[in-house]
Amino acid sequence: MSIILPTFLLLSAAGAFAQETAVEYSNRISITEDRLVAGFEEASLDGFHAESGLTLSMSDASPLNVRPTQGSSVLYVSPDEGIPADRWKTVSRSFETPEDFSSSPVAQFEIFTQQGPNRNQRCRMRLYSGDSYAEGTATIIPGLWRNVIFDFTGTKVVGKVDRIEISLMCDSQEEWNNGRDFMIDGLRFGKPMDLSFMIPGSEVVFSRSEGRVGWKNDALVYRFRKGAPLVSCDLSGSRNRTYSPPLGNSVADFYAQRNTFFVLMANRSRASRVRLEWTTDKAQGSKEFDIEPRSGMKAYYFNISDCPEAVGNLKSFSITPLDAARGKWVIDMIRFEREEPIIEYAGKVESCTADRDSVRICGSIRDEDLSAYSSILVYEYPLAKEGAPLQSLHLLSQCPAAPSFEIADIPNARLGGRMTHLSTRFLAVLKDQDGNTKPVDKPFYISNWRDFTENPYHFDLPDKDFSVLRYGARGDGFTDDTKAIQEAIDACSKAGGGRVVLPGDDSPQGRRYVATNIHLRSNVEFHIAENAVLWQSYDMRDYSYVPAFGHDFDIPGCPWTHCLFVNLPLIQANDVDHIKVTGPGVIRMADPWSSNPDWSHYAKGCSDRIHICALTAENCSYIELTDFDQIRTSNYHTSFYGDDHIFIGNVKMVEVRCVSGDGLSFAQGVNHVLASRVVFDSNDDAIVLCNSYRDPRGKNSPWRYDEDEVDHSVRNILVEHSYINSGKSGAGKAIAIIPWGSTNPDQCKQLLDSIEVYDCVLRGGHSVGTWCDNPFDGKPFTNAEQDDYAPVMNFRILGNEYQSACDLLCVKPTNFVTDCGLHSSTSFVNADFSLGYAYWTREGDAGAKNGYGFARGGGALLQGIYLTEGKHVIEAEVRGTGVLEARDALSGKCLARQGFCFESEDWTRLSITFETAAPADCLIGLGASEEASVRNCKLCE
Repeated sequence: MSIILPTFLLLSAAGAFAQETAVEYSNRISITEDRLVAGFEEASLDGFHAESGLTLSMSDASPLNVRPTQGSSVLYVSPDEGIPADRWKTVSRSFETPEDFSSSPVAQFEIFTQQGPNRNQRCRMRLYSGDSYAEGTATIIPGLWRNVIFDFTGTKVVGKVDRIEISLMCDSQEEWNNGRDFMIDGLRFGKPMDLSFMIPGSEVVFSRSEGRVGWKNDALVYRFRKGAPLVSCDLSGSRNRTYSPPLGNSVADFYAQRNTFFVLMANRSRASRVRLEWTTDKAQGSKEFDIEPRSGMKAYYFNISDCPEAVGNLKSFSITPLDAARGKWVIDMIRFEREEPIIEYAGKVESCTADRDSVRICGSIRDEDLSAYSSILVYEYPLAKEGAPLQSLHLLSQCPAAPSFEIADIPNARLGGRMTHLSTRFLAVLKDQDGNTKPVDKPFYISNWRDFTENPYHFDLPDKDFSVLRYGARGDGFTDDTKAIQEAIDACSKAGGGRVVLPGDDSPQGRRYVATNIHLRSNVEFHIAENAVLWQSYDMRDYSYVPAFGHDFDIPGCPWTHCLFVNLPLIQANDVDHIKVTGPGVIRMADPWSSNPDWSHYAKGCSDRIHICALTAENCSYIELTDFDQIRTSNYHTSFYGDDHIFIGNVKMVEVRCVSGDGLSFAQGVNHVLASRVVFDSNDDAIVLCNSYRDPRGKNSPWRYDEDEVDHSVRNILVEHSYINSGKSGAGKAIAIIPWGSTNPDQCKQLLDSIEVYDCVLRGGHSVGTWCDNPFDGKPFTNAEQDDYAPVMNFRILGNEYQSACDLLCVKPTNFVTDCGLHSSTSFVNADFSLGYAYWTREGDAGAKNGYGFARGGGALLQGIYLTEGKHVIEAEVRGTGVLEARDALSGKCLARQGFCFESEDWTRLSITFETAAPADCLIGLGASEEASVRNCKLCE
């Protein structure tokens, strides 16, 4: 990778100023050996002055409901009302004696702005030397403290600065009104602390006792002698603790501890082994690793998860060549990752299969463990109990330990036969006579899940493979393979279709293909092979656009705009058909460590992440997603818009890294979906059923769409055999009913209709719940409005395990049958058909027009309502030839039927009377052998 060096430009306007460009490195580096230029703790404002139209003061930041980033006060800037938004609003400080920042050329400060009239706010910093200046600009997302970093290395002015300017503007011709004050804090200059070594001088982070440390072409160059170690400085003061992560194996929250040093290095020496040593605030440790002698650039994963000294926050580390006295290392990057912990297993689980009656587990045990352990035990080990003691788990079976074992006595039934084990994660352990245990293998699932489902949307593609390696992909864990992967996909589609393959390897970490944004094409299967990983790039320079960092983006008039809406997805499909993404490989999102002390809310670990959605499909037909894992997502796992005929099977979405980790998001026109044996362990809504209307995020996103005239109904969705936990460090809803279409004049285009969920574990803030208050109606979202939702109808949620509460708040659905305590409305909804056929179940030829419902040719028009025990009278106006009837919604048993026949077109009021022996969901309405109509239905108690 090549660094972007400052460029020098001469302005032609009367030759007034010579301009140079500084490079922005916000969210990507830190500084060290820094000096504070303005801490804004003095009444003198640290010598800063404002241009006309601005007023400066000192503040404790409380007027904008935050705290200073350091100390007790900030520089508070109040623009006058009526200033144009696109005018640079500038504060400056002059120096009587010019300052020399050439040895500390990286500037860093914090800025807090409020929402402007446009989404694009920019911050500018200028260093002046006489009439010459160097400037850098950065995009600012308002509403939170933003850390801004500019590198002035190599500029002519940096050694003789007589004035500093910091400015803010918004790309809008509107006025900057409504008290849009902003704040600045903590202006510092220092040397770069950059373990990606993008900046000349970033080698200052390391020292040596022998040899030389330098910088060249985006890399640290270490010429070692006498086997001397390369030693880092104290990293504990790095911005947002980026280079001082907690070490260990805990996954208790989003900020999972790190256990691996990712080192990208060319070893130009005979060294074949190194020692990694580290110091934390709690311990010191070391471990030796093999490296490849005389090699080019290669990614090394120095995994220390098996070291008890890998605890506490990292302070410093060193790398020592062990078997070469002299040589050269070129280090391109050092990063801190979390990889699979190194665990010694006692054997191997070779298969886990099931039939309708039982589960069969086969495996083997190592000879060295047979003498120490006497029994094999198999437990249910749900993801919600990760790390829990064995005594808290449900024991399913046990048998004597043997070199080969088979367990076939586990019934394929849970909860008294209501559920199968298809959603179960199993754990096999050895146990000795003293109660000590050792895992046999990793947790596992039933493998033959396909025997219990049938893909109703199956399609075949041509039997042709296109390896991405043939198109230049490296799969080396650091090269950007986006272009090569895209060329393979395009060639496959152009050739009539087939399978694009990301090959795997036999390494512990898998073969990793770095990418940023891949477009699927029609008739292409994108196959991530076993032990292959599609890995989102960490490096901003790999992206074809300037990505937004952080969790939330601020767009005026657009609620809940996460950065994922303005950044492009990792895998993207638009207006294509017959596409597949298949495993058994892994889709892994970028997971940099940081913890922003200036952010006190949920996204404090996200300020330095590039949030993108892992997989999106818009206006696509026939989609298959099967047999892959999706890990480390910081926001939505998937997004489906306007798609149809979707099959999702054996997809696992785990190890979420931030809130808003929604799972399968079915929105705005998605229909005909089967999701089978999905495993979801996250913190936000899992199965998202959302029929938004005029969602402004669609109009502000480069990949999302929003069309007013299309049918936004989400319908015909089946979810089966799945484990769905939405409660991991969050309070999402396992089944999330989001009827945000109340403002559409045609409510028949805004239905949540025909949804079935069975044989699933449902867990979260709610097992079944709703966000019912439409946020796109121009009113604030409170989730408390009583009538601000679109129709919800024809649900069957039965035969599941509900581990959390179920609540529909104010939503009154129809034909909503469950065994979790939720029911249909207790009275008719849309009885006058003013909303068309919304809330009415149609069978055959049936519908609504002109304020009445109709059925023809054996069709029926029915509404599901919940009736208490006792006698019930239903009245309605009818005409034509047919029946007014009541059925049990679950069994279909007829409860009452009244025939009628007349020759005129006059409306006639009829009634039926029946009794229910217990509370029941009932279907009530009209059936017609020829043609009949109904209106003004009423339940008379």
